[in-house]
Amino acid sequence: MYRVTPSEQVPSDPYANETLTVRGNGVHEAALLDDAEENLDAIRSALIAKYSGEYDYEELSADIAVPEGLTAYTKDVNALGDNKDTSYLMTEEFTLDSDEDFVVVYGVNHTATGKATYSNAVLYAKPMLNGVCSVYDSLFADSAAEYLGDGTDAGSYYVYKMARTQMDDYTKIVEYSTGNERGAYYGMDNGNPLVMAYRAYMDSTGVGPSYYEIIYDRAIVFHKK
Repeated sequence: MYRVTPSEQVPSDPYANETLTVRGNGVHEAALLDDAEENLDAIRSALIAKYSGEYDYEELSADIAVPEGLTAYTKDVNALGDNKDTSYLMTEEFTLDSDEDFVVVYGVNHTATGKATYSNAVLYAKPMLNGVCSVYDSLFADSAAEYLGDGTDAGSYYVYKMARTQMDDYTKIVEYSTGNERGAYYGMDNGNPLVMAYRAYMDSTGVGPSYYEIIYDRAIVFHKK
């Protein structure tokens, strides 16, 4: 063990608190789209109509995952290294209980609206919060077209499944943890607690999007009856 003593006394608060970069630009994402709420409701209704005959379902809401910066510090909350270049949204816990269960993430394509230069949705397994499956904006093109009628701006929305098997062109495979050749944390097993997280990085003006200027992403978990 070595003890290092400064030759000069160090102030207890040596760093000044810099002025924070303000998130957002004052324009809500809903103002950039025609009939956003109606289109999201149409996607929701189409998904439920398509799968509710064979599946029970639960809908997951998202909220701000962690406070940032000095807010976290003064509350003694672990901010997990997050910063202001992106929005961090997270759902409540859920599980996939069988190989036939799956989760659908859907919402506004924040990159298409200019509220982000990159956005994603990531499935995390607890307790380690290891990311086991992700989708991102470069995959979103045409993914919502099936669920929206003609005349809608389907390119401003996305719909993607996370499942054990390939259900369609817009499905990402959820790997298992047990027996995974790449390592246990590259996957998760049935019944493992999960959360879905969403990020939208850097809007068109070069700042992180405001939590109060974006339409929050959504998810539905389908459980085989």
